[in-house]
Amino acid sequence: MSLSRWMLVLVLIPVVAAFSSPAIGEESSILGAWKAESYDLKTGTSHALDGLIFFTGDDWATLFFTLDADKKPRRGSGEAGTYVLEGEHLTFSHQYQMSAGEELGSLPAAPLRMEIKHADPTIEPCRLEIKGDEMVIFFPSGNQIRFSRSSR
Repeated sequence: MSLSRWMLVLVLIPVVAAFSSPAIGEESSILGAWKAESYDLKTGTSHALDGLIFFTGDDWATLFFTLDADKKPRRGSGEAGTYVLEGEHLTFSHQYQMSAGEELGSLPAAPLRMEIKHADPTIEPCRLEIKGDEMVIFFPSGNQIRFSRSSR
């Protein structure tokens, strides 16, 4: 085989591999830690967030705080479980949840809530958009959370 044919084969192998397994590429783009930036309500109101969401191959966990205008935490949530990613469809299985918070703008006060739901997790189908190091999760409520990549 000539040198030019070998070079063509070496160039085509990674291209074919990249297009033959899109699910791996999609999943690997979500893996790692993402910094929570904003909680955008369907009403148009936006709240600053501080915290992280982590994705492994099958599991996810998050801890974030909703901040007031002075950047002080007024609400918080810690959640975890498993997830399934199929294209832009991200489905969360909520197995652990702890949340509480003060009234903040249009968000009502939320009493402390702690749940472990292995046998009957809450299933939440969402839409996911990743562009470079920016990610947006669109929730069934019409609200969305914006993230920036923290680490891979």
